[in-house]
Amino acid sequence: RSRLSKLVYSPDGPDKIKDHLETTLPQWLGFFERLKGKIHDGKKNFFVADTLTHADLYLFLVIEAHIRLGGTGILDDFPLLTEFYKHVAAHDRVLNWRISRRRPEFSNGDSASLDCPKNPPPFNDFGEPWPMPAGSEL
Repeated sequence: RSRLSKLVYSPDGPDKIKDHLETTLPQWLGFFERLKGKIHDGKKNFFVADTLTHADLYLFLVIEAHIRLGGTGILDDFPLLTEFYKHVAAHDRVLNWRISRRRPEFSNGDSASLDCPKNPPPFNDFGEPWPMPAGSEL
């Protein structure tokens, strides 16, 4: 998350996002994919417990922030993370929050260079190109 934050708030973030998505992100996703495989032999839906935890939500939001910038294809090589992401996204409370008006339209404020009002992300929270799908208002 810290690397993404530095990128998002850097004036040259839009120029560096492609390299981040192709180089830095796969390294970190690979780490979490291996970790997910080791915890409960990868058979549990969540990372830490049998129920949704703060750790699961945090990782979900980091993945979602990257999906907004690179689309769902960023998870193509990470089947355990894909299933984790889909499972958390389908959780009733998470889904209700994602489609509610309480959810900010952009992940970052005006001082950011990516995923902000002056430079919207190429994809929405569901990994689809803007605009939001019908019936999925934020």
